[in-house]
Amino acid sequence: MTKTAGRFYLLMSLFFATGIVWLLLNIFGPTSLFSRHDICVVKNTLGISCPSCGTTRSVMAIFNGAFSDAVYFNPLGWLVVGALLIVPCWMLFDLISTKKTLYVFFTRTESSIQSKKVAVFLILLVLLNWIWNIYKHG
Repeated sequence: MTKTAGRFYLLMSLFFATGIVWLLLNIFGPTSLFSRHDICVVKNTLGISCPSCGTTRSVMAIFNGAFSDAVYFNPLGWLVVGALLIVPCWMLFDLISTKKTLYVFFTRTESSIQSKKVAVFLILLVLLNWIWNIYKHG
């Protein structure tokens, strides 16, 4: 495995471990710390929700079976849940098989995002999500 691929897998492992710890703290942690909805820097600074506001609540709703609530909180929660379920398994597969299929997928995806059409489409999706977050909290 190349040095760059090794760093990628290390970074992904840290990223997903942090995400899982955050969810566990939200599930089992002290409610006074983690049930608050005022930790967003954008919301606290500008007074409006950011595109990712509500994602933790969305993920929690999905795990609790409240699927429509998850969409209301933030549709990005579905992407996060998908990533939390698929990527660690994919990383484990690559570790066991000594392949780097996730890294190859990531680099190909990154290259396709550099296409103007794909980039504009993704930016529009993020903007629509941001408008949704502002609308529902406004």
